[in-house]
Amino acid sequence: MLPSCVQEARRLVTLGDTGRAFPYAAFSALRGSKEGSVLLSKIRSGQISDERGLHAKLDAACRHEDRASCFALALLKHNPGGQEATAYLAPACDKGDLPACLELGRVAHKGLWSEPQDFSKAASLYERVCTSGHGGCSYLGAMVESGEGVPEDKQHAVELYQTACDGGEMLGCASLGVMYLSGKGVAKDENRAVDFFHKACDGGEMFGCASLGWIFDYGKGVAKDEKRAVELYQTACDGGEMFGCTHLAAAYDYGRGVARDAMRAGELYETACDGGEMGGCTYLAAAYDTGEGVPKDTKRAVVFFQKACDGGEVGACNILGEAYANGEDVPKDPTRAEELYEKACAGGNMRGCVNLGWIYANGESASKDAKRAVGLYQAACDGREMLGCAHLGWMYANGKGVARDAKRAVELYQAACDGGEMNGCTNLGVAYDYGKGVSKDKKRAAALYQKACDGGKMLGCAYLGMMYDYGKGEPKDAKRAAKLYQAACDGGEMLGCANLGVAYASGKGEPNDVKRAVEVYEKACDGGETFGCANLGWMYDYGKGVSKDKKRAVALYQKACEGGDQWGCRQERRTRVAHAE
Repeated sequence: MLPSCVQEARRLVTLGDTGRAFPYAAFSALRGSKEGSVLLSKIRSGQISDERGLHAKLDAACRHEDRASCFALALLKHNPGGQEATAYLAPACDKGDLPACLELGRVAHKGLWSEPQDFSKAASLYERVCTSGHGGCSYLGAMVESGEGVPEDKQHAVELYQTACDGGEMLGCASLGVMYLSGKGVAKDENRAVDFFHKACDGGEMFGCASLGWIFDYGKGVAKDEKRAVELYQTACDGGEMFGCTHLAAAYDYGRGVARDAMRAGELYETACDGGEMGGCTYLAAAYDTGEGVPKDTKRAVVFFQKACDGGEVGACNILGEAYANGEDVPKDPTRAEELYEKACAGGNMRGCVNLGWIYANGESASKDAKRAVGLYQAACDGREMLGCAHLGWMYANGKGVARDAKRAVELYQAACDGGEMNGCTNLGVAYDYGKGVSKDKKRAAALYQKACDGGKMLGCAYLGMMYDYGKGEPKDAKRAAKLYQAACDGGEMLGCANLGVAYASGKGEPNDVKRAVEVYEKACDGGETFGCANLGWMYDYGKGVSKDKKRAVALYQKACEGGDQWGCRQERRTRVAHAE
């Protein structure tokens, strides 16, 4: 029935008879047809001038049991609220009109037309329609796949999608393609996924076109073809599939298959977001955050990240959590950050699990729970989030929340490093540097620090600088060491600043410049590097680069000592004894 309604609407529009086309377009739109929705939008946007008269005609036709007119009338009347619209569908469903039951299922499933969301009711209605062979199996499959209102069962979802696809529901074909692509409920098979996406797209299902675009974009089961991907994304977007608009926007954003155009990307992200595609909202938020393609507006960025998070885009929840954790563009709120990380992690965002684990491992005493942190890091690591593996390795190395196990720590650091996580490379370098869980190997340590430094991990640069500074694992080279310290310091690694201060204070690798040494020691100390505080204290103690100030020196030694710097503790005791004498 669905294809014939779309075809009839298209035929009548071609003939210029939009009045007769309207109910068929409305009927197919209500059944979930993207093409029907587009035709309906085009008809209503300018080709029908007397909507009140149309209401009367449709109402009369509906009373004479013209089902398509009843559906069209329901659609027209849904804007003020759902009660009037659903009133046309419920009696029809009760009398055995299965398409009306399908629409009621969609209303309950999505909470449309101001009706309350009711998964159990939706699943029951979908099952009634599906078992009668009148469609709905793709919708029921989606509920079974996610466990909405029914027990989660991926294999049964595949069966339902197959039934839908065999029965001409192209959404079922597209959904089946997703299952084969991901290997959920069925053996992973990219070639079969391609076939199903092709079938869906050829059958007018725009989600199938968008998914096929993604297949060509990333070369999954087909030769990579970014231009073909853009064509498919455009087709999907033009057909009302917002997922296609988001990926088309990304193509313009990064210049994949089309000339880079940040403004066009911004427009498409906004179109996708307005159409309810939460990935589009996330990218739109990022655009406002950076000012790429849209005027920079961090407040609007927060609004769109929140919209995306509320809409189930858990990656946006994690980003928003990081903003609240660091006080970036929003007031600093660790409690709110924790809530957002929890939501992100529960939704399968592994970086959210890592961030939540960090709170449990390092947060305030009320939130500290090392065992809980270990569990979260393990979940993230199992989910291929390599930062989780690196943090889990640190927990094993230090016996936090788990029995100390240096060898297990090394295994985890290695996995993280191999997976491209530079924290893992740095920590693995430390293990080889000091022989923790592996045989001591300074050259291997230096190579790992180099890899971490090249990968943007500034602590790796600082540690590599120390290898050159002391001739451990690398030839002694004070100038090379100073350059690495400078790079680390410029990149926000305070140990690099503290070591750079030593280079300026001693004239090793840099011209002797005690004033410059004071500046970088102060930067290091302000950034939480206690070694920098202790050295800055020494400069005030002896008047090097600053006026001598014993009180200031004692305060800095004390700060360093409280942070765990033992040399700072000894200097504090020395200065206090000297003052007492």
